[in-house]
Amino acid sequence: MKLHLITVLLAAVFLTACRPQASKSEVVPIDTPSVVRPVPADTLPKPDTARIYTYKELEEINDELLRRWEATRHTPAGRNCAGFGIGASTIHIRLMVNTPEWQSRFRREVMDSPVFTFEGDAVLPELAATAPPSSGDVYLLPEREAWPDTVRQVRFLLCNASENRVTYGLGSDVAFRDAGGTWRRMPTNYAIADILCMLDTDAVTTFSQTLYPDICPLGPGTHRYFHEVYIDGKRTTLMATFRLTDAASTPAATELTPIPEAVLQGRGEDEWRRQVQAQQDADRTGEVHVMPAFPGGDEALAAWLRAHPVTHDGPPGSVTVRMTVRTDGSLGDVFIARPLHTVADSLARRVVEQMPRWHAALRDGLPVRWQVSVVVPVGSTSQADTFKR
Repeated sequence: MKLHLITVLLAAVFLTACRPQASKSEVVPIDTPSVVRPVPADTLPKPDTARIYTYKELEEINDELLRRWEATRHTPAGRNCAGFGIGASTIHIRLMVNTPEWQSRFRREVMDSPVFTFEGDAVLPELAATAPPSSGDVYLLPEREAWPDTVRQVRFLLCNASENRVTYGLGSDVAFRDAGGTWRRMPTNYAIADILCMLDTDAVTTFSQTLYPDICPLGPGTHRYFHEVYIDGKRTTLMATFRLTDAASTPAATELTPIPEAVLQGRGEDEWRRQVQAQQDADRTGEVHVMPAFPGGDEALAAWLRAHPVTHDGPPGSVTVRMTVRTDGSLGDVFIARPLHTVADSLARRVVEQMPRWHAALRDGLPVRWQVSVVVPVGSTSQADTFKR
């Protein structure tokens, strides 16, 4: 099944990303990685405030900066850059960790110019909040029991074992405990815009969270991952804990996290994971090996629609209804893809929702969710329309 993406417009200030509110309590400087040698602040180049650059000159510098950043984006100095753009008379560069040391490293390893100005967090705000790992049979789980502390990406599963409508965005937060025992927010390359995705019943999606061990090493220990979801329109924050262990003592692939019985719904974990993989393959390729089908086939579907006619006081026509056939054959996410009239649309949707269970689509012999469309014919109760026909 392909997820419907619902564009969400978020208010954003230039090069400033949305962040959850952090506590106003004491903050501490971000630890500088040991590979970075401290550089005295007075040795950093000073912005050239005496000269006023034309917009064309700023564009040329910005184009060269883009070229050099593309060549160095996989280095620590490049990864630490969250974005840049042209301002009124300078080029603003946003760093995830905005300390004098990282500014100097950017100038040395990526590019230097007197028109550069830097912005971003130089201190780590507290993030001491907690949240439940589940709400109403919607679960947020780490994919594995642990990862090496040098890993650059960890993965989490969002599982909807409920009958509720669940949507989610792409934004997330990670908190870790510093040497003093205080929970701090890990700096992250935030997106300015976000989208909402829908998660159907008995569906699973995977989140990949980037870590920055060469910019802000979290170190071995238990850390927290936060993700906002909307359950029947109500905003809810879920939290999954995950462990990083010393790379020398952690195998590359540790044990997978056990799946709750409410998610398995009587299936074994191996069967459940195979089905999840089949669904992901179907979503990625846009292909299934066997399409969903109404019991008895197309002729039986046509007979069922004739037995449940839709009429309204208006011109005849048809309504195209789109829905998801779930793995158990039940129908969900029913919506009008091609409307005719408000009354006819409502009646056509009701007819589809009353249909018996379908035969689910199959991928590699396993049932997967898939979307289908049904064209519901609409008749007219108007005498004038009847006479014209």
